Amino acid sequence: MSQLRHMFSASHAGRGSTYQIAGRPHLVTRPWYLLAYPAGGCQLTKARGLLCKAYYPFGPLALNSRAPDIDGHRAYWATAYANHPSPEPVLAWQYAPGSWAVLELGKTKPLDAHWRQVAVKAASHVRFGVGAAPPVGFPVRLTGVPASWHLISGVRAWMPFWNGVTYRHHGQVLYASEWSVSTTAASTGPRAGPRFLFTVALAAQYNFCRVPTQRPLVHKVVNGYPVTVNRGPVALELCATDANGLFVTIQEFGNHLTMDVVSLFAHHLQLLGTSPAHWATQPIG
Repeated sequence: MSQLRHMFSASHAGRGSTYQIAGRPHLVTRPWYLLAYPAGGCQLTKARGLLCKAYYPFGPLALNSRAPDIDGHRAYWATAYANHPSPEPVLAWQYAPGSWAVLELGKTKPLDAHWRQVAVKAASHVRFGVGAAPPVGFPVRLTGVPASWHLISGVRAWMPFWNGVTYRHHGQVLYASEWSVSTTAASTGPRAGPRFLFTVALAAQYNFCRVPTQRPLVHKVVNGYPVTVNRGPVALELCATDANGLFVTIQEFGNHLTMDVVSLFAHHLQLLGTSPAHWATQPIG
């Protein structure tokens, strides 16, 4: 795995699929994506394709040729976005009966023998299942909110239907970096009801707010921390660049919310700092 050392990484876990992103910092526009689908998440097509739900909007993966087996399971060299102007090389393998993994190789060109060897070696080190990774810690926690509030999908325009939490590595541990909380009893999908989107990072690594503004920023001091409040194109956002060592943004979506982002930050957001020993196992509690 020496070819993949000194990389950034980010991951996402949910009920339907899981992905992990990795790449060298100076090549952030060309990361590698590892996606894992449970049984039934992908189906082989009659035209030598692999159709995976909820991720490939430009049709199935085009299976080009057999690759070396991965841990005794059949594998294929393939092309993602074959009908798109920017196709990408892929290594796909069935890691369990009916369950597939896909490693997008970040537009690595050409996909020569060296990079094929690196890809196979990386795939052979992948482990699947609940115990394959350490628990995810939440550097912040909501307290004193209504019992109906619950974790929902982190809504992204490019991947709107994946439910769960986006997380990042911090040394040997993982921390939650993005998730959404619904304020209603039932809320699913990208058109969900009122909700808050939380983004958290370590302030030492990410210390500035990048939000397109429609109105002048409002500067406040909340609980001793400088924050900005901004009305963006689709949401009201609060941003704190350093709150107990954490970079925190809260975006407010939808109507009829029981509180605004300032009240939420001031009275209901517990900032747990940068030590993993103090992080929560759940975002609400």
